[in-house]
Amino acid sequence: MLLSIIIPAYNAADYIKSCLSGLICDSVYPYEIIVINDGSQDATAQLVADFAAHYPYIRCINQENQGVSAARNAGLDVACGEYVTFVDADDSLLILPTLLELLSNCSHDLLIGDFYEIASDGTITCERTLSQIIADKRELLDKELLGGYLLNTCWGKIYRNQIIQEHKLCFPPNVKMGEDLIFVLNYISHIKNFHCVPLYIYNYLQLDSGAVRRLRGRITPELVHDKALCIREKYNYIQQITPSANAITAFYQYQLADTISGINLMFKDCPSILKQYSSLRLLVTTPEINGILKACLHNNSIALKRRLVAFLYLHRLTSIMYIAVKKLVR
Repeated sequence: MLLSIIIPAYNAADYIKSCLSGLICDSVYPYEIIVINDGSQDATAQLVADFAAHYPYIRCINQENQGVSAARNAGLDVACGEYVTFVDADDSLLILPTLLELLSNCSHDLLIGDFYEIASDGTITCERTLSQIIADKRELLDKELLGGYLLNTCWGKIYRNQIIQEHKLCFPPNVKMGEDLIFVLNYISHIKNFHCVPLYIYNYLQLDSGAVRRLRGRITPELVHDKALCIREKYNYIQQITPSANAITAFYQYQLADTISGINLMFKDCPSILKQYSSLRLLVTTPEINGILKACLHNNSIALKRRLVAFLYLHRLTSIMYIAVKKLVR
């Protein structure tokens, strides 16, 4: 088996038919499609069963609702392919015959493709050309992985299954935001080589239902826990890989910008000054985020305006003080 395509699906009846239809192709290279029906309450299971009845390389695993990480892990447990890729049920994998042809003569541990971001009406809203951003250079890969967000998702990439199995890699089941990033970080820390395919291989449908959108404007203990975990995983990656100074600076710049963005949203959506201050204190006293702020404060590569905000956070000044200077960092 050359490729295993793992699709977690929860109440995906509106999308799963289109997703699977795009994966049906005649190829001399064997592949399998594994759909994990994660306790759907709609017609998802039946729709997948109908496809499986006609195409023997499609199979469905039905399980009680456990979340997307557990669903992907269930797929990894049974994947037989030399390579593995992930597709979300509301998205689509493109040019599968071409990808199978590439994999048939592939010596790389990781393939990364370009992707489209599309609206619900099918309109392309953005073209993400990772092949140009990274250009097959490990330094640029590390810089984007640590200091960007375009590599934060598990989809749009093809992984060597042997590496996943040897290192017992999986998705953290109790993480609501950042589980993809953690898997990708752990996987890339074990690879010897990679290649960016200069082709658009994935359609990412932008829906207002993702974890980031659900948590927008809220700083909860769960969200802080997940953010801290992602920072720890990036630190672990830095210790294992020893990336360039530019990649490490990008890491600190990104984490500071992420903190500022989250607090900006929180101040915008939460009118209570008392709750604002409580949430701010929860965030900046978390050791991982506190460490980021301290490191940024003394990093001359980071804009002075943002270092000033880091100073305010570290000294736990009130939201009124923050509001007084937030225009500086817009």
